[in-house]
Order: sequence, then structure tokens, then C-alpha cells
Amino acid sequence: MIIALIIETSLIVFFLVVSSLGRQSFPSIALAYHLRPGCSTLTATMISQTSDNQTFQYSCSGRAALYMPPSGWGGPADCCGADSILVSPSFTLPASYLRLSVVNTDYDCSSRNEMRLVNGGNMTLGGASSNGGGVSYNYCAVVAGQSGRIQGFTITWNPVPWPGLCCTMSASPTQLTIPEGQNASTRITVTAVKSFFGNISFSLVYEDGSSRASPSASIIPTNVIVRPDSSNATIVTVITYKGSGPGTLTLVVYSYPNRYYSGTTVNVAISIT
Repeated sequence: MIIALIIETSLIVFFLVVSSLGRQSFPSIALAYHLRPGCSTLTATMISQTSDNQTFQYSCSGRAALYMPPSGWGGPADCCGADSILVSPSFTLPASYLRLSVVNTDYDCSSRNEMRLVNGGNMTLGGASSNGGGVSYNYCAVVAGQSGRIQGFTITWNPVPWPGLCCTMSASPTQLTIPEGQNASTRITVTAVKSFFGNISFSLVYEDGSSRASPSASIIPTNVIVRPDSSNATIVTVITYKGSGPGTLTLVVYSYPNRYYSGTTVNVAISIT
């Protein structure tokens, strides 16, 4: 599905083509659920002019050129904004265009909060926002000169798959047998996958418990730095209590890496005797 957004102005004829919005083309990350055109016809407003160039902002007559609905539609979601998605714009600018950008509608083209578009470059749209109604954008273009007819151009938005797993995790030992009222520890090793480099934090959750009361658990340190082709580690300590009774349960260690990557888990079997 291709939607043509045409900007009508006395000086500029601007054709914006947003592709890959078809739900059948990308069912797993369907851009139609995340990134939508605000209208079929955009209008251009001159924001500023110097002796060398003009700055135009493209919108839908008071509404945003591009709109991203609130989180909860699937994908890596951020609170109070829109799902973060990776996209890649493809375009060729006429010689008179100095740059093309998008700007959050909380700002305008003169606010220095623009995100410059790079042909074929990956960028993130969406994310956290003070506006609980989603995230929206307008276009900004800086064009050389003060007058004269300006050529149009085409831009295509393409989805980009998320980088994938940050790392693998392993536990040593993978099973802890703990007398009631005592403690035991396991070492959780985190190993980078491919070129991942960043901070990883953790959380602990008990599942499938058969004891009367789940033991407490701590993890130190609570986050680690992992570099490409290397590993780091943290220690999980399980603390049982008198009176909890014998039983078995599973401790699941979750990892939370940089936002562009997916985390993973490792299970530790707990047996209280």
C-alpha cells in the first residue's frame, strides 16, 4: 500500500510517499499500527528566511504530518508516548534542498529539536512523551535561495528489524538445594551476542512454587556492562526462612538491555529441604 501525500503551495510541489504501511506486508511489526500519515494533502508554512535560505514546515493544516498512536499496540512500548520503532527513510533531494528533518509537534522547525533524515540511515521514532495521546511529527526542510520554483521529491519509510538479542545468560549452578532457614547463591554470567555493547539490568521472579512461602532473593550488582565478545557476571542469593516448609520452585532471572535490543532469561531450580 502506498499513500501519496501532496503538498500544495505556490512555490513548492512536494510529493511524500509512505510505503510499507500495508498490514499484510509486515505482519509482525506492521507499520500501519505504529506510523500513519496525518492527511492526504500537506500544507507548507514558511518558518523563517535568511539571505541564503528558507525554512519550511510541512503539516496537515493544524494536524501532524505523521502520527504514532499510544503504546499498547505491540512492540517495544514506552509509557506515556508511542511504541519505539526502527525505520529507515529513503529519498533523493534536489540540489536546492540543504536538509530534510522531522520534528516532534511539541516543537517547531526553529526549535533546534529536529531529527535530521539521512537517506538509508536507521532512526528511531516514537518513545516516551509528555503527551499520553501518542507521538506526532511534522517535516522541516531548509531550501537554498529566497525565491523561484522548487522541485519536489519522494521519501519512502521502510521498517527495520530490531537488532535482536543482546546476550545469552547462564547460571552456575543451575540448581540450588537449600536447607530451610539457610541461604545459597548462584553466579549469573551474561555474554554479549555479536557486537552488543551496553548496560544490562536484572529482575527476579519466582514461578511454579510448591513451598508454603517463596524465599526472598537478591542480585548484586543489579546491573552490569557487557562489551562485544566478552562476559560479565552478577550473583543471585536465595534466602529461605524457618517455617517455609520443603518444596520446589523456579527462580527466573530477566535481563533488560539497551532499548534497541531484546533481553533474555535464565532459570534456576530451587529445592528447599
